[in-house]
Amino acid sequence: MSERLLIISPQAGLGNRLRAVAAAIVLARQTGRRCLHCWTPGEPNDPRPNVNALQRIGFEDLFEPCRALPAAMPDDMRSISACFSEWVPGDGWHAVQSSAQRLWLLLPQNPQGGVPLADMVARCAAPVVLLETSMAERLSQDLGGAASEPDWNALMSEAYALLRPRAAFRALAESVPAAAVALTVRRGDLLQYSPESNQALDALCHWAAALHGRGPIAVFSDEAEAAGRVAAAITAAGGRTVDYGGLRQPGMPDHLRAFVDFLYISRCPVITGTPGSSFAFEAARFGKQRFVRNLDRSFMMDQAAGEQDELSRLALLHGSDKNAGHSYTALYHSHFAPLRSTPLKLLEIGIGGYEDPHAGGASLRMWRDYFPQGEVFGLDYHPKHISEERIRVFQGSQADPRVLARLIEAVGEGGFDIIIDDGSHRSEHVTATFMMLFPFLKEGGWYVVEDTQTANWAKFGALDTAGSRRLSMMEFFKNLVDGLNWREVHAPGYEPTYCDLNISGLHFYHNIVFVRKGRNDEESNIVQANRMPGWMTE
Repeated sequence: MSERLLIISPQAGLGNRLRAVAAAIVLARQTGRRCLHCWTPGEPNDPRPNVNALQRIGFEDLFEPCRALPAAMPDDMRSISACFSEWVPGDGWHAVQSSAQRLWLLLPQNPQGGVPLADMVARCAAPVVLLETSMAERLSQDLGGAASEPDWNALMSEAYALLRPRAAFRALAESVPAAAVALTVRRGDLLQYSPESNQALDALCHWAAALHGRGPIAVFSDEAEAAGRVAAAITAAGGRTVDYGGLRQPGMPDHLRAFVDFLYISRCPVITGTPGSSFAFEAARFGKQRFVRNLDRSFMMDQAAGEQDELSRLALLHGSDKNAGHSYTALYHSHFAPLRSTPLKLLEIGIGGYEDPHAGGASLRMWRDYFPQGEVFGLDYHPKHISEERIRVFQGSQADPRVLARLIEAVGEGGFDIIIDDGSHRSEHVTATFMMLFPFLKEGGWYVVEDTQTANWAKFGALDTAGSRRLSMMEFFKNLVDGLNWREVHAPGYEPTYCDLNISGLHFYHNIVFVRKGRNDEESNIVQANRMPGWMTE
């Protein structure tokens, strides 16, 4: 039996094409097919300039070759035995869409309107199906589709995660700090097809100005005048707009510049856009970020983000999970706020992004911006290509003493002011790393261990026995608490450990532990040389 294939021929503008591609990946999985793409250079010209430009490039011009969405080969195209298109012969757009659909006019095709294309693909027995569309073709629930809109958005985000933009475009998009809010005002030709997008600029300006307390705002529009008016309103209200001119390479064509804009927008924690435009909404799905419609009154009135501490806002800005998947930033801020103006040195173990050398670093950027005079060091098991001001990264295992020795040598005299272990989360690694690095933490500094819940999880080496719990990271740090009162113990001849003498405080919170380094040699007012007076032992 021949392999069952779904070949997607995405159409129209960039946002529409990306939406169609991600939906096709989802649909192929749901229907037991393998998804290929027919987005190749040399499609016929569309009268719209932005689409015309896209038709001169292919999928691999924007994205690295992808196992989840390989290019359809000539033999695959010759094997097509059914074709479903958003446009059918006789309607206005059929004549100007790609050649892919028109080459298979004699094959079974969808009738005008009626059954969703995704359902037709699901019911089609043909081994190789061509789907030509600009829409998110979504399977009906009774055929195995997503049960709810959030479920569907999650499936689309999972599909997008399989696509890896070319390194040059990623580098450009990451060259400018992400905004707290990305605001896109789509106008131009969109107004011909989506009249609801024609929002009054005065209302948009008023709405944008009300958002200024959330942090820097990046304004994008296909009309320079509209972008300028909105940006001016934000500035007049005391807000700050992002100068994203660094995204622009001289001579970069508009369709490639739009792709870089898309990648940049997808990094922003809140994305808001004009109704009817797929650009902002797909960027939110691509980056798994929050999407808000322009003029959403509930969002304008929501002051929660504006009331967050500065570190929590920076976490959202840079996409760190320390204020999303976890609730760590408020705790960090409560302990670290007095150090913000200090020229300190901070080490974080665990950069993020797993094996991808270009992914991760969100927390390093957050710390760099939170400590404007600080140096930030990062260590990760996987090599990371991060080269930014005041950030240095190292590669190696936290369980390797030689790697830690290189870090200690690199930081130089005095050691670190803050060390954060967000690495392997294995108890044996956490405790060994602490014992090696804690002596190189400055007095008054902080050593923090995140995600201590993993001490209970078998996947991270924990066993459900009393013996293993005594060896867990949580048992290790709980034992250090007793050392705070080492002077008060009746144990003649007791020799205090390094930790006894140099830990001045421990703070335990949900899934995170803070250890304060400081001299702990205050004399007891009762016990002398670890010997109780006679009247206490009688």
